Amino acid sequence: MAAAPRHTAMCHYSPAGSGGGGADQEALSPAQCLAGLEKILAESAPAADSLDHPAFPDLPEIVVAGPGDPLAEPERTLDLLEAVRGLAPAAAVRLVTSGLNLAPVLDDLKALRVSPVVVQVNAVDHDLAKSLYAWVRPGVRTLRADEAADVLLAGQEEALDLLDGAGVETEVEFLLVPGVNDAHLPVVAAFAASHGASRLSVLPARTAAVPHTETPREPTDAEMAAAVALAAKTLPAYDGRPCMAQGDADIDDSSLYDAKKPYVAVATSDGVNVDVHLGKAEKLLVYEVRQGEVALAGSRACPPRGGGDGRWEKLADVLADCRALVAASAGESPRQALLERGLPVLTGSSTVEEAVARIFGVAANMGIVRGR
Repeated sequence: MAAAPRHTAMCHYSPAGSGGGGADQEALSPAQCLAGLEKILAESAPAADSLDHPAFPDLPEIVVAGPGDPLAEPERTLDLLEAVRGLAPAAAVRLVTSGLNLAPVLDDLKALRVSPVVVQVNAVDHDLAKSLYAWVRPGVRTLRADEAADVLLAGQEEALDLLDGAGVETEVEFLLVPGVNDAHLPVVAAFAASHGASRLSVLPARTAAVPHTETPREPTDAEMAAAVALAAKTLPAYDGRPCMAQGDADIDDSSLYDAKKPYVAVATSDGVNVDVHLGKAEKLLVYEVRQGEVALAGSRACPPRGGGDGRWEKLADVLADCRALVAASAGESPRQALLERGLPVLTGSSTVEEAVARIFGVAANMGIVRGR
């Protein structure tokens, strides 16, 4: 839910395109966010006669983040969170913030069961923070240079300590800018661990967020992996880019797949995005790699709803030549039933092309090749 129009701290760089909110995105209105959530809930709800989901399926995590800072306008954000809780009382809700202005709303966030609160910490060194941020605006006045760095670093440390003291799960998000703050990551990881953070995520800097800032070199996959491994020496760490996962396994883990099977099945409404819950899918598109490029091979009809595990046994037969099935979300019952029959189910947020390319271990091409 990118519903925050204002920033409390403007970094020169942005992870735009990574799903974490970016300065180049336009904020959604609270009404747009809630309408989107209502649509997801409606699509995820099992049919009245369905036997394969005895309980409501797992909800996706709701992330309140970007393009600005949700705590720049706290009342707007709290109203949104209260409405979210009314629609999805059991959903996990995450909030991403610079940490500034957190103290006045801490009790509200705890009451609304926001967990984790993610604090964006890109530096804990004064001079580095000064070079990374164009300005800081904790209230009405815009601060720059030394004053901005002082206020930001003090505010982030206070926010982490307050969250830790209140028993609210906290994560730290680190924006990796090669040649700028990459060597500083171990210091940030130690800072995060000492102030109660449970995990640290690493995002790649991809764009310049402020005019006249040079576009950064985006970290390579190898640099991202090395950064995560470095931070993990101090506290649990992970790559914060959206990806698909089968349980705790990553989409790039080739041991998940039977390489002899030539296809990947995807639950998609438009052939572009992975956006359909497995239990709601009536058909699946099937992809292959042809001359090194992702190509559409056809479609397969899903067995009708109902019938418990029998439905998933039939689907496994339909997809016997597929090395994986990709969906926006899926219940634990179909995941397990299909995995037992040799078909791992990967869920998450991605484009079809990116997910299929990573499963096959090839580079994503500019658009999917269609037809034979």
